[in-house]
Amino acid sequence: MILSLVTPLGSTWLFVVLALMMVIGAVIGVVGERTEVHTAEFTRRQVRLVSKTVTRTVDVADLSSLTVEHSGDVDDGYDETTLGVIWPGGTEKVRGVHDPALASSLTELLGPGVAVEEKWEELRPSLGTA
Repeated sequence: MILSLVTPLGSTWLFVVLALMMVIGAVIGVVGERTEVHTAEFTRRQVRLVSKTVTRTVDVADLSSLTVEHSGDVDDGYDETTLGVIWPGGTEKVRGVHDPALASSLTELLGPGVAVEEKWEELRPSLGTA
């Protein structure tokens, strides 16, 4: 086996190390997916960030940044909107289907005291046209 020639470990230990690395990777993947925020629910005073296992509530007054980014490709046009929420205790991004009215809706709901930055990214080349 080639790996056993370049490592000081015997082949049995090499398999144990590789198996352990695979298990650790799988656990990290499962835990990361469960804590990924999939929904942001806004009121005038708070935003609730919801994942599969945790719901976190942040006061709107504590927000450092609120961004809405629109992205997509040349063939399909804009097809994704990403909401970025930053506060002193953390950062979250919530991806969803394209919603061109999200920034204006948040501005209307939250009022002039909260700046909502909207970005329209340049459309990426499509995979079929690259």
